[in-house]
Amino acid sequence: MRASVYFPGLNAIRAYAALSVVIHHLGRVGHDWHFTAGRQNYYLLDFFFLYGWDSVTCFFVLSGFLITYLLLVERQQTNDIAVKAFYIRRILRIWPLYYLITFLGLIVLPVLTAHTYPVNLIPQDAALIIFLLPNIPFALKSIGVLAPVWSIGVEEQFYLAWPLLVKYGRSLVGVVVAVIAIKWLVLALADETLYKILVYARFECMAVGAFAAWLLFKKHWVLRVIYHPALQIALIVAIICAAISDGYAMPAYDFGIAVIFALFILNIASNPRSILKLESPLANWLGKISYGIYMYHAPVIYLLLIANLRDVPLYFFGIAITLLVAHLSYNYLEKPFLHLKEKFSQIPSTSTASSTVSTTP
Repeated sequence: MRASVYFPGLNAIRAYAALSVVIHHLGRVGHDWHFTAGRQNYYLLDFFFLYGWDSVTCFFVLSGFLITYLLLVERQQTNDIAVKAFYIRRILRIWPLYYLITFLGLIVLPVLTAHTYPVNLIPQDAALIIFLLPNIPFALKSIGVLAPVWSIGVEEQFYLAWPLLVKYGRSLVGVVVAVIAIKWLVLALADETLYKILVYARFECMAVGAFAAWLLFKKHWVLRVIYHPALQIALIVAIICAAISDGYAMPAYDFGIAVIFALFILNIASNPRSILKLESPLANWLGKISYGIYMYHAPVIYLLLIANLRDVPLYFFGIAITLLVAHLSYNYLEKPFLHLKEKFSQIPSTSTASSTVSTTP
């Protein structure tokens, strides 16, 4: 039997990051889409949820952490990494929902709501989105309800090469350092347009998550420092400060907040003396449907704005309908592909703690 990898609390982190993006866009996306009455900021909510940009950073770090850990365990247990199977798993998990949202954003909604659709994408933009390069047009213009797909494209680009680097790289730490250094070097030499595009290519954030996975996999002594209660409190305070602030799309800030999230994830996922315990049935449910929450919320908000919902009704129905659609999508669209995906999993990642490998040092 293959042991499964389970990290407690990750579903709660996924849920929090996804809901933070929804809250952020409920307050701002109406203005961005030229609905002049659509900008509804509720600052009380901002104290509890992250800025959208920081939420996506959290997703990147979490993704790099989990996938790299699974790759390291696979290499340890099988003495190899099945790269082809990895790509198939990514396709089965990501592509069905990605291309459904792409179809809605490029064809269905522009046809049904032509008089209010906020953007007019040229064929080159559509081609980039279809071929998993949506971060390029997103960095240069508004792509409307397709906005969430930019980060999915960045992840797919990163994971096109990452399993090969983990498999053949002599040192994972060296690979992580190289990814970060090359990104910063190219940024320093880039012109204005390329700089805008590269700021959204957040490979360094996933590399930070990968380094955290390596620390845990190696049961490195530095984990004792990371697990110290004083550092845990400092991390919690830092995340609260990030929630209160508006975030910044700057490489140095992104790297710093990625490190904070990586240390926080290590504590939640693997520290038996973690101050915060985030396991709960509600968090697990929200975490399971978090991909759908992230992908569906923009079309839902757009349709509610067309229906002239504002203020509290916009927030209430925006969140409620997004959760409902994400739940139905998970059970009737995503789950069949997830079952198929498990056939290609060397080291399954589970959503329950029934059968796990040891992750604590």
